[in-house]
Amino acid sequence: MRRRGQAEAGFVLPLTLLLLAAVTVVVSAFGLYAYDSAVAANRALDAARARVEMNATVESLRYALFRRRLTYEGFRAGAPSIDELSRQRRLYERAAPDSAAPTAIRFSGAVYQGVGDTAFAVYDDSALVGINPAGERIQDLLTLLGVDGATASALRDRLRDYVDEDELRRLNGGEAPDYEDEGLPQPRNQRLLNPLEAYWILGWEAALERAAAAGGRPLLNLTDFAAGRPNLNTSPLEVLVAVGALRDEERSIIVEQRPFTDISALSQVLGRPISLNRTEVTERPSTRLRVVLEHPGSDVPVATVFSLFLGGYNEEPWATAWTLRNHVFGLDYDEQQLTRPALLAPHTR
Repeated sequence: MRRRGQAEAGFVLPLTLLLLAAVTVVVSAFGLYAYDSAVAANRALDAARARVEMNATVESLRYALFRRRLTYEGFRAGAPSIDELSRQRRLYERAAPDSAAPTAIRFSGAVYQGVGDTAFAVYDDSALVGINPAGERIQDLLTLLGVDGATASALRDRLRDYVDEDELRRLNGGEAPDYEDEGLPQPRNQRLLNPLEAYWILGWEAALERAAAAGGRPLLNLTDFAAGRPNLNTSPLEVLVAVGALRDEERSIIVEQRPFTDISALSQVLGRPISLNRTEVTERPSTRLRVVLEHPGSDVPVATVFSLFLGGYNEEPWATAWTLRNHVFGLDYDEQQLTRPALLAPHTR
């Protein structure tokens, strides 16, 4: 009996240890699951808050675009200046920027604090370099990318083949069979819908990546707006490089000394006559805006383009051209240096 009891005791102990180990594994697994669930829930909550705050920033800017008069550089500071005005009066106000009032938000890519933890920048989308250029304006695009010679010729031909409606291949271009060989989507034979579509054109992805590696921000400076042209008051410095009549040091002076009400005012500041016409540059901002947003709770930046649309009373006052989420629209800023414009002040937490 004694030996039997000892045998049973020797059997129970390992069994007990085994059960304790199993319970420990189950409890640990449950704890890890609960932790992962909590982390996932927090991330979902952060993502939801990011969407709300980013959307609120965009809607505030849309509302401001509809109600505020513009300066030569962007949104006018102070109280809303366009409210219960007739459609004709609104059109007049847009055509005559306020040259005396200070600017609350510049349309040249300066980064501001938005609603909550949102950081945002506003661009005059028509003041960027067109990805759907006509005639000689395609050279502005190639200048922005920093290419010339055979590379520029190939990019020019491939862009034109991508957007034209025929199937005739230019000397250095590419049509459907070339895209099939490279495993790329077939060319749509229409104008590009947004700047990101340039990545689908033969050879363009490599050119865009080289420009980005060299410190440029090509996707932030490209627009699908066909009628755009550089703007003395709202184009980023990189875009002003496309204005061949300006010297390198003069472009920096323009950015520092803005705004300019006309070409003659620019000539006075630069100390020499500047020969530019209305087909090359403009000085008045448009109401087609690109807003780029970042938020700690969002995994990628968001870019959206919308235009003021002064239609009938039963129509929306603006129309959205496109909205994209992609890392190529990332902003460069120091969050410690951000300021919140007064027109967004009611949304502070």
